Amino acid sequence: MKTSAEAATMQKPLAEALAQFDQIVELPEAERAAALAVLDPLVAAAVIELLRADAASSGVLDRGVHAFATEMVGAEG
Repeated sequence: MKTSAEAATMQKPLAEALAQFDQIVELPEAERAAALAVLDPLVAAAVIELLRADAASSGVLDRGVHAFATEMVGAEG
């Protein structure tokens, strides 16, 4: 079990990664590497994973309502 000090130590890089992700995800693809290069390696690794997950996600707005409705009707039928 982690102590509160250990948990706090882990939360700081996570909070930093989330904050950096919010900024970096808005950058053009070509500018992301430079932004990642100046980060702490642990934070950069977390941001890279967040960027990968974001790129792989496909929400309703990404696919469109028609595709979503077709999936939902097809899933029930």
